[in-house]
Amino acid sequence: MSRSCSAIVTGAGSGIGRAVALTLAANGAAVLVADVRQEAADAVVAEITGAGGTAVAFVGDVSDPAVGQAAVDAAEALAPLRIAVNNA
Repeated sequence: MSRSCSAIVTGAGSGIGRAVALTLAANGAAVLVADVRQEAADAVVAEITGAGGTAVAFVGDVSDPAVGQAAVDAAEALAPLRIAVNNA
């Protein structure tokens, strides 16, 4: 995987979602860390960027179609979206 792709991970602020986000970033994906909790998303982004990866936080309830589309748009701004993990 190269940084030429992005990934969205929902529920990425803790638990399995966090582990998936960290793994994807370690393998080269630019990760959109989506969670309903700003502090949790920011902490995961800090872990990823601290290790040299690329990540941005996205806060919102992706079960709302408009919010889900905004998440896709934000991920596409990083790199072409190739991976989506719906862990929320």
